[in-house]
Amino acid sequence: MEKNRWIISDVAKKTGLEAHVLRYWEKELDLEIPRNELGHRYYLDCHIEIFNKIHNLKEQGYQLKAIKNAIYHNNLTNTNNIIPMPIPSITNSYRNQEENQIEVKNPNDKMNQFRQILSEVMLQTMNEHGKEMGIQISDKVIKQVDYLLRMQEELEDERFRRLDETIRSYQKDRQEIGLSYKENKRQNHLIKKKQKRVMGHA
Repeated sequence: MEKNRWIISDVAKKTGLEAHVLRYWEKELDLEIPRNELGHRYYLDCHIEIFNKIHNLKEQGYQLKAIKNAIYHNNLTNTNNIIPMPIPSITNSYRNQEENQIEVKNPNDKMNQFRQILSEVMLQTMNEHGKEMGIQISDKVIKQVDYLLRMQEELEDERFRRLDETIRSYQKDRQEIGLSYKENKRQNHLIKKKQKRVMGHA
């Protein structure tokens, strides 16, 4: 029976991983983490070993789906038994997201999801076809991402430009109305002065 009990910050230090990454893996891989009498998670040495193996597999380009499959089949210790799961194309991934109507609270989350998909695609390509092919595809993908970011910035610039034009037009209309009011007031004042002069000579 293992005696060492660790909290997640200890596990993060021992594995060199961020705590939020560990919790994400716990959720995605359905890892059973015990809790103490207060309901707090605690980790044993075996959990640290599992996290280290998962980290190594991720570094080799394996996806969490493949790692999860290996865990269920008790093949985590033998990486030769892990079969990489195919990754759908970027277009299909976005189409599936639209069909499922995934709600994203923060617009930046979409870009983060996009980058995550790209990272997985590059890792899978490097795993299947070698690093050289992966680097070539990586360059193409980076160019595509840069293009998309530029397009997004241009759209934002255009939106702000139109908003600025609307504000300027509104301010101009107000100025013209103000000038017209002042001119009418001045004309009325001149008319009244002329009327007084006429009345004075009468």
